[in-house]
Amino acid sequence: GLDTNAQLRLASVWHSLHAISRKVAPVSGCTGIECLECDTFDLFCFQSSTGTKFFVTTVKGSAGSPTTHAALRRAYQAFCDY
Repeated sequence: GLDTNAQLRLASVWHSLHAISRKVAPVSGCTGIECLECDTFDLFCFQSSTGTKFFVTTVKGSAGSPTTHAALRRAYQAFCDY
């Protein structure tokens, strides 16, 4: 897995790219980048209605699965309940 510093760098870059993509998207209502498919893993982001972003890294090819989406929604629900 990624060490803490790598996780922080990745989250920082993701936040910047996510914000930029919302501004330059050719379609209205774009919510930004949701999935980044890499050579060795996929990174998926769920942005809540409050703007908090939740990330999950998955094995290559599974970021778009319903299981990944459900896991991120459950993480958000647990965060809200906490």
